[in-house]
Amino acid sequence: MINKQTFNLFGAELFDILLSKGGFTVDNDLIPYHGKGYAVATPHGETKIHLSALDLPSFINLLTSYSSKADGGLMIGAWVADQTVYFDLSNIIEDKQEAISLGKALNQLAIYDFNNFNQITLK
Repeated sequence: MINKQTFNLFGAELFDILLSKGGFTVDNDLIPYHGKGYAVATPHGETKIHLSALDLPSFINLLTSYSSKADGGLMIGAWVADQTVYFDLSNIIEDKQEAISLGKALNQLAIYDFNNFNQITLK
């Protein structure tokens, strides 16, 4: 795990990325995911917060919390939709049909396709 000062520095950069690009996926050391496959949210809980209520300190607190839970290959995802910021933990699944089946089994609305950089709506 990275030290607190580096974590906070990377966290500030991710906060800027979230606001400027609309989202990111990172591991528990805040290293961006650049691989292929499909992100399927786990049932470990999602956090929603209105964009206007999110400042850097609260973002760092959320990121710290999710980082402590992102082990065993889980990824931290955050994105903005309709002025709401979403955080979740995701598994990366290589096979599209397996990812779709898992997403449906977990009642997800969508999964993220890293191969084509878009979401796949499930419902």
